[in-house]
Amino acid sequence: MSEWVKKQLSQLALLSKGQQMAKIHLEKEGDYYVLNGGQNPSGYLNKWNTEADTISISEGGNSCGYVAYNSTRFWSGGHNYALKNLSKEICLLYLYEYLKFKEPDIMRLRVGSGLPNIQKKELSKVQIQFSTNKQEQEKIAEILTTIDIAIDKTTAIIEKYKAIKEGLLQDLLINGIDENGNIRSPKTHKYKPSPLGMIPVEWDVDQIEHLFKLRARIGWQGLRSDEFIDEGPYLVTGTDFDNGRIDWDNCYHVSLERYFQDVGIQLKNDDLLITKDGTIGKTAMVKDCPHQVTLNSGVFVIRPINQKTTTDYLYYLLSDRSFALFIQNNLTGSTIKHLNQAVLYKMQIKRPDRNEQIRITQILFAVDEKIDLEYTHQRKLLQIKQGLMQDLLTHKVAVDALL
Repeated sequence: MSEWVKKQLSQLALLSKGQQMAKIHLEKEGDYYVLNGGQNPSGYLNKWNTEADTISISEGGNSCGYVAYNSTRFWSGGHNYALKNLSKEICLLYLYEYLKFKEPDIMRLRVGSGLPNIQKKELSKVQIQFSTNKQEQEKIAEILTTIDIAIDKTTAIIEKYKAIKEGLLQDLLINGIDENGNIRSPKTHKYKPSPLGMIPVEWDVDQIEHLFKLRARIGWQGLRSDEFIDEGPYLVTGTDFDNGRIDWDNCYHVSLERYFQDVGIQLKNDDLLITKDGTIGKTAMVKDCPHQVTLNSGVFVIRPINQKTTTDYLYYLLSDRSFALFIQNNLTGSTIKHLNQAVLYKMQIKRPDRNEQIRITQILFAVDEKIDLEYTHQRKLLQIKQGLMQDLLTHKVAVDALL
């Protein structure tokens, strides 16, 4: 039976701080990426200073402590540590997986209020637990790497569907679908001028106030955290939004008295929610609504006042980049920003007839369903990996028991 030991990171690898490269020298494309404190490349160069198959740890910035495995040569910047000259007693991929497992603890080593950073002397002291049997390390790394590959594939699929959705949003919200199911084009269909530019002749432009009613919890009715309970009517806040839906499992609960306090914000299926404070402009559709749900302050509930426009269609309109620009140009408040109800009411939107809106949203919803399925799969894989890391990297379960 193999022995498990603990050693400081500095006993297993040399922590080498990178070389700062001025932003003026960075390119948008190049042979080698520059890693400089964030989770993503800062830019590209046509030269490198660090070999492939190197573990890096972000030294500074909001992502300091982020652990990455670099399979190609790259430029290690001034806010980045590269782990070099690994001890022969540790397997490279095992060390990466262990550091990734300990990433939350590493991130807690950050100091500084302006630009946070992690001191080399503190990072050097991080304890690494490992088997003295290198074959056992390699088996553990192989299992965890297999899960990593599956997670990466799922992430790539999600990004592919997101790109498809972005393209569809542009086509469908600008051109729509004709009665034959074809996406319109100025080459084949008639368009007309409008306050929002050229639109299909079948469409109109309306202000939101002519189509929808907005409600929110009155300020003095705002709930305190000490009112939250384990059971009872659900309370939805902006932090419960998850990829355009409500994460019901994450919601707080409140008393019946609070639920009945305002009938106008008792939620039901197909309500559209939008955050007006905090992270402004986040949207979510209410689906699979539980029996009793109310709304906390900081969020509008939007409902149609006639049959001209569906909330599903408005949801996708508000997912478009043009809405982010509208918010940026219309926030109120000098220090704390808000999305004002009167401002949102005055927003103009392009409006196809109701049947076309339904055709548009059905196409977009089908893509969203695929994205949701992949997110569910991704979450399951992440849970599996977390469990395996907890078992294997702490020697709670012997690796042979899983083979």
